[in-house]
Amino acid sequence: MNTVGGRPDKDNEMYTVRRTRQTAVIHIGDIERSVHLISKYGRQIGATTKLIRKLQYTLRDSIIGEVPKASNTTDEFEEFWLNS
Repeated sequence: MNTVGGRPDKDNEMYTVRRTRQTAVIHIGDIERSVHLISKYGRQIGATTKLIRKLQYTLRDSIIGEVPKASNTTDEFEEFWLNS
């Protein structure tokens, strides 16, 4: 994730971060605290609708006995609020 704008949002005091394809290995001693990534809907309402439909199908499949497929919202959205 990369920070967008470099400072927290003036309304909610949370940083906006954007998904990247970069990967890195970090030392466990460098982790300071856990955070939550909150999907930032905004212009992605179409993507949000697709995600909801995907989750509904997963639920339906689990009810009728099929193995539910995992869904990762970090694959569905480009930007997130970082709540620490």
